[in-house]
Amino acid sequence: MVNLGEYVIQYSGNGSVLRCLAVADRNSSGSPGQLEALRLALELAHTQGKVHLYDRIRQIVTNHLGDLSFLNSDHYMSNDSFKDWELQFKEQIERKELAVNQAKNAGLKDSMKISIIEEGDMFLDAGEPGLALKTYMRLKDIQSTKDQQYELYTKIARAALQKSNFSYAQNICQKAISVGTASLPLKSVVQAIVGVCHLESKNYKQAARALLEVRQGQLYHEFLTDSDIAIYTSLCALISFDRSEVKNEILKSKTFGTFLEEEPRCIEILDAFLSCRYFDLIQKLNLIRDSLKYDLFIGTKLSDIYLEIKNRAIADFLKPFKRVKLDVLAHAFNSSVEDIEKQVARLIMDGTVEARIDSHNKIIQSRFANEKIVTYREALNMGKRFLRNNESMLLRMNMVQQKLIVKEAKKGQR
Repeated sequence: MVNLGEYVIQYSGNGSVLRCLAVADRNSSGSPGQLEALRLALELAHTQGKVHLYDRIRQIVTNHLGDLSFLNSDHYMSNDSFKDWELQFKEQIERKELAVNQAKNAGLKDSMKISIIEEGDMFLDAGEPGLALKTYMRLKDIQSTKDQQYELYTKIARAALQKSNFSYAQNICQKAISVGTASLPLKSVVQAIVGVCHLESKNYKQAARALLEVRQGQLYHEFLTDSDIAIYTSLCALISFDRSEVKNEILKSKTFGTFLEEEPRCIEILDAFLSCRYFDLIQKLNLIRDSLKYDLFIGTKLSDIYLEIKNRAIADFLKPFKRVKLDVLAHAFNSSVEDIEKQVARLIMDGTVEARIDSHNKIIQSRFANEKIVTYREALNMGKRFLRNNESMLLRMNMVQQKLIVKEAKKGQR
């Protein structure tokens, strides 16, 4: 993995601390990697004044190691020192709540709204998204402009995302989109959150579509960097887009090209896919796998995503051929014959690939009918229908000429 400090410093706000905690969670308990991640998370939370995140890290360390002193950190705080810090934060909240009540009693709605938003921001910045959500929701029934509504929905969605309440975050983002008017940076934040939520629910095509709507900026760097957007979109597109969409909407896109420039490895991966160089595709995907497994959003789903990409590539590889040797397929995908045989068998069972495996001769035999035979048969059937219709028409004309027609009986006749 890349240097942890260099990795997390790319994220603003609570993002850097949350990324450290994700790295710590995906390392084994007590390992050097976990200790380093927790030590850096503690330092960032302390120096950035994130009292609730600091408390959360203290609890994690206590559960795993028993004592903060195991981290050997200069940012270790005794219980008394932490209580003093926590008390200072509570006093700040009380002062802000007093300002809210004073504005409310004076009938100053704008001042009250500003104070409530500032209080919610204080909770969110401190690492308490639950209380931030409750605070922001106090503004739900207060009349405001469309721009103010959009900004409020964005803050609520950010808080829900930090709380890992993805479905609620997505619903709030849809409300923001329905409002319509907003600045481009705020729209990008909303689309980035929508993309992350779709990714969480494994709706890869919708995730890619949402992330393609993001424009470069700074506001979404709390939870995603430009490099993250390039990687997420590329991986989702490899699963769900057809080749023309991958080429035109991602690789050749001028707007998305600015994101790809931040992650040139994605360009190589997409080019390998479009060029059907599957050996290179798998190899290049494996090169970024070690760093991605620590990612906050995609790390836990990485194995499923890679499997989906490989399944799609295998199906594309087999499509033009009637027969393929298993050793040829295994070499093309940098895999063993046994593993590729099992994977193809699963694809056959779920209906992705129409074929059968000759395990004795190690050959995959396509079950698709011969297209030439199908075409000839359709042409022959069309000719038979043409002859039958013409014969029926000629027979009818002859019968009309010979007056061999059944007519309706006239009235009064039987």
